[in-house]
Amino acid sequence: MSRELASLTLRAEKLLYIRAALVKALGAISAFFLTVVVAKVLNSEATGMFMLTYTILLVCVAIFRFGMDGIILRELSGNIEAGKPLHNTALIFTFLTSSILALIFFYYSDFIAIKVFSKPQLSTLMSTMLWALPFMTFYTLIGVGYQSVHKVEWFVFFQNLGVSSVFITLILFVWWNLNSSMDGGQAALAFLVSALFMFLISLKWFFTNRAAPDFNRRSLRRLFSSSKNIFLSEVMVQSVAWSGVIVGGIWLSASDVAYLTISQRTAMLISFILMVVNMVLPVRIARLWSEKKIDEIQKVSNACCRSLLLVVVPLCIVMILMSDFIMNFFGSDYAGATLVFSILVVGQAVGVSLGPVGFLLLMTENEKPYRNATLVSGIVSVVLVVILTREFGVIGSACAVAFSTAFGKVLLAAQVRQTLGFWPFIK
Repeated sequence: MSRELASLTLRAEKLLYIRAALVKALGAISAFFLTVVVAKVLNSEATGMFMLTYTILLVCVAIFRFGMDGIILRELSGNIEAGKPLHNTALIFTFLTSSILALIFFYYSDFIAIKVFSKPQLSTLMSTMLWALPFMTFYTLIGVGYQSVHKVEWFVFFQNLGVSSVFITLILFVWWNLNSSMDGGQAALAFLVSALFMFLISLKWFFTNRAAPDFNRRSLRRLFSSSKNIFLSEVMVQSVAWSGVIVGGIWLSASDVAYLTISQRTAMLISFILMVVNMVLPVRIARLWSEKKIDEIQKVSNACCRSLLLVVVPLCIVMILMSDFIMNFFGSDYAGATLVFSILVVGQAVGVSLGPVGFLLLMTENEKPYRNATLVSGIVSVVLVVILTREFGVIGSACAVAFSTAFGKVLLAAQVRQTLGFWPFIK
C-alpha cells in the first residue's frame, strides 16, 4: 500500500513539473517577446531608456516586497490558514509603502534623470512607468499564494505572463494605429495601463477569497522579524542581477544600455529550467524540513542539479554558437551585442548549474547564511560593475555581471554545505 502511495506521489510530482514547465515556458516566451517588441517598435536609444526604466521598476518591485514573499511562501506551504493573516498584512503594507516610493519617483523624476543618469529624456518614462510599482508589488504577492498550493498557472500569470501579454497586445495595437510611429513615453504609458489591468484582476481575487482586508500589527512584526535578513539579501540579489544595467545607465550611452539590457534578458532564458524547479521545489523542501528529513532534501537537491547540468551545458553551447542570429533577431542595430550576449550566457549557465541554492537556505530557515552570502556577492558585484564599466564600457559591464552571477551562486552553495551538511551538486 505504501509503495503504491509513493508511486502515486512521484507520478503527481512529475505531472506538476510538466505543468510548471509548460506554464513557465509561456511566461518566458512572453517576457522574451516583450523585449523583442520593444526593440522592434522603438529605436535603439528609446529602447535603452525604456529598458532602463523597466529594470529600475522590477528592482523596486522585488525590494519593496521586503523579503516577505519567501516567508509567506514558507508559511502558506506549511499551514495555509495560519499563513493567511501574514499574507493579507504583507499585501496591504507593501502596497502602501511602494505607493509612497512611486510618488517620490514622480516628484524627483527630473532630478534623477538629469543629475543621476544625465539623460533628460528618461524623466517622462520614469514619471509615468514607475506608478506601476504598487500595482506590481500587490499582484506578484498574490501569485505567491497560488505557488504555495501548486497552482502554477496562476502563479506565472501574476508574476509576468499576464502583464507581458497585455502589454504586448496593447503596444502593438497602438503602434499599428499610429502607423508605425511610437516613442518611449507612449510605451511607458502602455505598460502602466497593463499593470493597472493586472492589479484590478488581483484586487477582485483578494476581495473574493479574503473576507476583508486584514491588517494585523502582530503579523507585521512577525513578518519583519523573519524577513529582515531576506530583505537585505533581496537588495543584494538585485544588485548582482541588475547593477550592470542601472550603473550602465549612468556611464553608458542609451544605445549601449539597450545592448546590455536586451543581451542580459535574452541570456536569462538559459535560467528557464531553474525557474521551473523554483516554482515547485521550494514547497517540497519546506515540507521535508518541517519533517526533519535532511537526507531527503539532499537527494532531491542532487537529482535536481544533475538534471540542470544535462540541460544547461548543451543549451549554453547552442546559444553561443547562434549568438549572431539571436542578436540580429532584435534588429540590425543589435548585431554589435554578440560578445556581450555570449559573456552573459556563460555567467547564467554557471549559476543555473549549481541549482536552487537560495531556496535550499530559505526554506530550511537559514536566512542569516543566505543574507551573508548575498551581502558579499552584492558588494562585489557593485564594485566590479562600477570599475569595469568605467574602464571598459559595455563589455566590462557584461564581464562584471557574468562573474558576479556565478560567484554569488558559489557562495550560496558553500553556505548550504556549512548549514545543511552537503553540497547541492555532490552526493
